[in-house]
Amino acid sequence: MTKKGYKQTKEHTKLLSKRMLGNQFTKGRKYPKDKYPNFGWRKYHKEHINNIGENHPLFGKHLTEETIQKMKKPKSEEHKKNIRIGRFEYIKFTRGIKYPCIGKYETQILDALENRLGFNIKRQFYVCGYWLDGYCIALNLAIEVDEHHHYKNNILNKKDIDKQTRILQTLNCNFLRIKVDEVVEDKQLNISKMYNVLKEKNIQFKREGI
Repeated sequence: MTKKGYKQTKEHTKLLSKRMLGNQFTKGRKYPKDKYPNFGWRKYHKEHINNIGENHPLFGKHLTEETIQKMKKPKSEEHKKNIRIGRFEYIKFTRGIKYPCIGKYETQILDALENRLGFNIKRQFYVCGYWLDGYCIALNLAIEVDEHHHYKNNILNKKDIDKQTRILQTLNCNFLRIKVDEVVEDKQLNISKMYNVLKEKNIQFKREGI
């Protein structure tokens, strides 16, 4: 243990640096000075200090009452759509992410549904700033696979209701919601239960018989 007030010598620092080479935290990391002349936090810290307080370009500036009232105004549907699209484009540009996360049973359920319907289901179908879990073009059928977090006290979240409403307005389609809790038992998909759900929703099949 290092004693209080002890200061490492340059030789000791170099020795520690050599010992750290190749461990799990520094393995493969090389920052040559010619390639990374500004590497490190010291330069960033100095620039940061120079740009805070009175030196900051927005220091002392306030929003006008007109701007505040504009921000409080309810956003139009077109505005909300542009925000969703803009958010997706930003994530795609900065992180290269093109598709959202896929649910644990989503692929399994959509595969079984595709086999039962007899028509191709497009996965992660993008429409009006939203991602649909699946969309069957032949039946004009939008499909969402809902896990438990989509519901509160067995009532669908407002966010999901708004999404469904806008997709229905855009595609003028039928909408099928499949609750994972209703078709999955002991972490396994129950095909019979899923087909019963489809019959209750009056979904037309191309392939008859279970």
